[in-house]
Amino acid sequence: MIFKKYWEAICLASIVSCVHQPQVVHNYAQEANCTNGEITYAVEVKPLLESQCTSCHNTSRRAHGIDLSSYSTAKSAFLSDEALCSVHYGRGCHPMPENAPKLSEAQIQTLDCWVKGGCK
Repeated sequence: MIFKKYWEAICLASIVSCVHQPQVVHNYAQEANCTNGEITYAVEVKPLLESQCTSCHNTSRRAHGIDLSSYSTAKSAFLSDEALCSVHYGRGCHPMPENAPKLSEAQIQTLDCWVKGGCK
């Protein structure tokens, strides 16, 4: 009887660990190789977000609770690491953009370097 309860607990723990994949905190921005000068919201980031993100992540839709349509909301999302984790397809994060190809390495590096540079 004790063995059966022990075995049930092990099986349940195995199932739960496979289903729940916690977000792994990874500091993508700090690891970025930023050699192309300062990245600014107005020049590099805003056009990228408008072309790839804001059709879903805006003031009216706020997909997954995220609005990337303004400087302040984009800055908050990217400083929280959740947005960077998503564009990197990080473990435990929802891959973004949804239903579209992954951003190019250059686009991801732009976002990484924007965050690393202080989101200017």
